[in-house]
Amino acid sequence: MNTYGLYTEAEPILARAYALSPTKQSIILEVAANAIARDDIETALSFYKEAYELAPNFTDAHILYAAVAIHAKQDKLAEELLTPLIASGNVINARIASAYASRERYDKIVSIWEAHLQKNPEDIQARFTLASAYYAAGNAQRAIEQLEIAARANPSYKEQTEALMHDIRSGALRIE
Repeated sequence: MNTYGLYTEAEPILARAYALSPTKQSIILEVAANAIARDDIETALSFYKEAYELAPNFTDAHILYAAVAIHAKQDKLAEELLTPLIASGNVINARIASAYASRERYDKIVSIWEAHLQKNPEDIQARFTLASAYYAAGNAQRAIEQLEIAARANPSYKEQTEALMHDIRSGALRIE
């Protein structure tokens, strides 16, 4: 039902599934996803916390918990959750970038992706994300620098990066 957008109808069914299997992580994550879809962030946060605590080494649950903490503006909790992921190199995730972007916290995206690129300078996709974060934060020059690095590292991206740099320089690029 969640898949088809029937979130309200799915809620009691998921509650029953959870009651029958309160330690099954896949059910807990689905209950949390349903709460998010119904804009019940606090409930989602509590279920993501529960899923994370059941298996702290399960990266997906860890990322989901951190992303919802960011959405819930629980920055201290998000920082606590992200610190070990940053150290391990497992924080580069679209959910984290999206959560920070939704709050216009491009500085957080920049710091996480910069740390990742120091350890993984060959990660071209991370360079594009970092360039986007710099641009969204109002630092067009740093965005262009990241695109130039990407083009030098992998010449197959040259045409794409040149087009993006042209759009940045002309002011035609819009981040929404």
